[in-house]
Amino acid sequence: MPAATREARPKARQHEPLPQSTALNNVAGWLVYPLGDLIGQLIGGNLNIARIVAIALAGGIIYRREIPAWFAFLVRFKVSPSTARRFPFMRLILKDDADGLKLNWLGRTLGATIYFNPLWMARHMMIIMLATHSWVTFNWAQALADALVLGVKAYVCNLPMTLVGNYIIQERLPFKYRLAGSSLLSALVSIVYALVYRFAQ
Repeated sequence: MPAATREARPKARQHEPLPQSTALNNVAGWLVYPLGDLIGQLIGGNLNIARIVAIALAGGIIYRREIPAWFAFLVRFKVSPSTARRFPFMRLILKDDADGLKLNWLGRTLGATIYFNPLWMARHMMIIMLATHSWVTFNWAQALADALVLGVKAYVCNLPMTLVGNYIIQERLPFKYRLAGSSLLSALVSIVYALVYRFAQ
């Protein structure tokens, strides 16, 4: 077999879809996220059906797709040797792999934690606001400002839990179970989101 052909095969495998469970992703997106929010609502002493539906739609349509895509990016992300030499501190988050320099457990954990950043959480809070307020009198500027503040508070409150949880998800779970693991973590975090939304406004 020509050398060029042998070298081309590993590159082709890099672009193959990573193994996923569609059924598990559907359950995680459509059911686990709203369940966590529901528990948070009940702990906070209120219940809003429209909000449960909104979180289910967000989980089933948005989160179910974008989160596995980000996790796949973390798995496939590579750094060239020249870049690693130029930025020596990057060695802390890299490992030598058969395909080159890729993210190690710390790099993937930080990558997942950075993904669920205050802006991501602010969007989640905005979805809750849209589901629980009348759109006729909705003050978009005030709602965006409030969502950003709540997003920062939720991010800070959840940071210890998300760091540990994302380490377990990225390092201990096979890729196809990572959305399910992330959803369970997010269900726990959603309880805090709901409490922050209820008590931190």
